Amino acid sequence: MKKFITETIYSGKTVKLSYPDIQHIEIRHVGDVPDSKFAFAITRHTKYSTVIDDWENAIFIPHSEVEEFLKGWQQYIQERDMGTLKDLSDECTDDCPFRTFRDYKPPEDR
Repeated sequence: MKKFITETIYSGKTVKLSYPDIQHIEIRHVGDVPDSKFAFAITRHTKYSTVIDDWENAIFIPHSEVEEFLKGWQQYIQERDMGTLKDLSDECTDDCPFRTFRDYKPPEDR
């Protein structure tokens, strides 16, 4: 089965980025300021500095573009992984031990 992904490049006002290059995304805030959300996109080229205890060259996604970027990223991941995911909606009924990850409690022996 051939996979089709609608968009693999994010093209915002200040950032242009290839979704396949991203390893993970870190969402951050400036101190305790409520509407100060920004993101770092970490790629295979990003280096971690033990001197500053942070990423040296992560790709900065400003507050004004975070929501649009994350929507595109989530759509890309969903389309990329669609063939490997199983739909469990019919298998999980009201008597399931947990319905969401938030409800999950790990075994005590771990």
